[in-house]
Amino acid sequence: MTAADMLQLSHVVALCCDFLKEQIEPGNCIGFFQFSEQLCCQPLLEVTESYIHAHFPEVQRGEEFLALSKEQLIRLLRSEELCIEDEHQVFSAAMSWLQKDTTTRKRHVVEVLEPVRFPLLPPQRLHKDIEEVTDFSLRVALQTLLREYCEPSLSPKDKKLCSFLQPSRVRPRRKARKFLYAIGGYTRLQGGRWSDSRALSCVERFDTFSQYWSTVSSLHQARSGMSAAVLDGKIYVVGGRYPPHT
Repeated sequence: MTAADMLQLSHVVALCCDFLKEQIEPGNCIGFFQFSEQLCCQPLLEVTESYIHAHFPEVQRGEEFLALSKEQLIRLLRSEELCIEDEHQVFSAAMSWLQKDTTTRKRHVVEVLEPVRFPLLPPQRLHKDIEEVTDFSLRVALQTLLREYCEPSLSPKDKKLCSFLQPSRVRPRRKARKFLYAIGGYTRLQGGRWSDSRALSCVERFDTFSQYWSTVSSLHQARSGMSAAVLDGKIYVVGGRYPPHT
């Protein structure tokens, strides 16, 4: 493929590219990604990058992932297309890369962790991960960085939250696993009167990965017209009425 590219045999390059697309798997996709970038083969680059996004949890556990350049790593970690269970997988991937060669890479800690959406990470888990870092200087740098991320400026002249609190930082990635909940509500017979409405206690959940609805724990009391909010991974349902017309 390299020789065909040098000789400008575009048809041969295309054939080789099609062959490589069929061979992509978690253990070699990073190598193909780097090769296509070196060769400026855009079709193969797009396919390999999409594959990495779709299989990120598996790919980031491989040895090839640790051989990414800093620029390539940051490019992947910034993507909205990462199919992840939660943001902690992105943080773990960044930390694995940093700790592969701590002496050389720890100076890049700010750049490498910049794409991580820290507001989506449980604080206790984050602190525990940082405490387990064996390199003292890297651990101190992470603790300092975390304080800067989590504490707003106290200066009256510059009263603003740090960049990680911007909307894009607190919103899950587009392809991250999400759940949509349908909570309570009311139902009535077709053509029935409003007074015949019946409040519901059921709670249903839609999984964006499986594209499937399932029933989860019901409300303690049937009701409709309530408000709901999420805090620390728990859903709180407040108010409402039963029956809905009262």
